[in-house]
Amino acid sequence: MKLAELAKAHNLDLDLLTEVVEVDLKIKLPKGSDSELKEAEVARILSCDGLETTDGKPFTPIIAKEFEEKHKKKQQAKKGLETRKKKAEEEAAKAKADEERKLAEERKKHAEELARRQAEDEAKRQAEAASEQKRLEDDERIRLDLERQRIVAEEELRRRETEAKRIAEQLAAAKQS
Repeated sequence: MKLAELAKAHNLDLDLLTEVVEVDLKIKLPKGSDSELKEAEVARILSCDGLETTDGKPFTPIIAKEFEEKHKKKQQAKKGLETRKKKAEEEAAKAKADEERKLAEERKKHAEELARRQAEDEAKRQAEAASEQKRLEDDERIRLDLERQRIVAEEELRRRETEAKRIAEQLAAAKQS
């Protein structure tokens, strides 16, 4: 198909069409508007945006079916990639949330264990302090008891000495009489 025939068939402005083909699409036209175009070049020209009809209205590009299918496949692949990416992100977020939850549980368990150990240590310290206090009280009681027994023994010793002196004096007096 020639460029002039293409312009006439689709009611396109020939001058603008020639400019778009040579400048934008970089298709060589050795014979100008009488140049023969291949089927692929015709499809490429008709799918080009920026053409105008002879009455100055914009031309709606005619896109080849294989390009549309290729474009649809590309869009579907892109959408599938986005879906997989979104799913991977959701799984990563879920895994992160699970990990954070597990860490929080571990921290809670650790805090509970630490609090339990501190309570046990405090109870042990209190028991040791009470035991030490009781031991000190027992030691003091024993010391006081021993002191009292010493005093009683000293008094008993003085009484016996006094009794022994009195008996010795009575014996001495009885011998002299």
